[in-house]
Amino acid sequence: MTPTSTIAGFPEPTSVGVAGDWHGAGKWAKHAIDRLMDYRPVDALVQLGDFGFWPGGGGQAYLDALEKVLERYGLPLFWIRGNHEWQPELAAWPVTDGVQIIRPHIVHLPAGFRWQWKGQTWLALGGAPSIDRDLRVAGVDWWPDEVISDLDVEEAIAGGPADIMICHDAPRGVSELDQWLSVNGIALPPIIASDADYGRSQVRKVVDAVQPSRLFHGHYHHRYDGEMRGDGFTTAITGLDCNGSTTRKNMLRLDLPVAAVTELFDD
Repeated sequence: MTPTSTIAGFPEPTSVGVAGDWHGAGKWAKHAIDRLMDYRPVDALVQLGDFGFWPGGGGQAYLDALEKVLERYGLPLFWIRGNHEWQPELAAWPVTDGVQIIRPHIVHLPAGFRWQWKGQTWLALGGAPSIDRDLRVAGVDWWPDEVISDLDVEEAIAGGPADIMICHDAPRGVSELDQWLSVNGIALPPIIASDADYGRSQVRKVVDAVQPSRLFHGHYHHRYDGEMRGDGFTTAITGLDCNGSTTRKNMLRLDLPVAAVTELFDD
């Protein structure tokens, strides 16, 4: 079956903005969207997890405020789950045509969801382990089903090759990220470090199977470009920074089909 080119009824875009982690920061999200749309407008947004799908009044207010911004621009936002999301509520949310419509312009793409834009197949793979889970409370602001499950991996692989992957976590084997983490990363307890490595291994399994030409991810709060070399293929890797950095580090622009990225100006 050919992947759909329309998601939740929104038409196929000719350009998209891609954003790293937002962590429910509504003012930042509005600023970043305004900045992008003032610079070079796009037809849709893709957000790479730690979006800010949280319980409580604050989480709902964030979604409502963001919906107003998106409605004003007529702009759909397609996002994948990070590790800091309200996982049980997201798992229980109704699925319509393979996706979850959180607000009219805010659509969650579950792990393994595929679609096609301008002849390129895209694949969503959200989820990651939290390295700060010892500082969180289970069932309040941390949930164990944040990780990429074996079923997620199987479903992502089952559709065959993909051109573009959007992930929260990065695959194993990206030397540029590994070098940065060796200098800037924090020392982790052995069990947390093992979980983090497992999360990247899950992404790597999918990348090795579907062999995308490009992969975009968040999670590490670091803007970089690198590559991952597989068996007979190479994947260009782009990591994006988070809210509170700069729009240039947190967002980029893609014309479709994807050939190159367009950087935004620094704030």
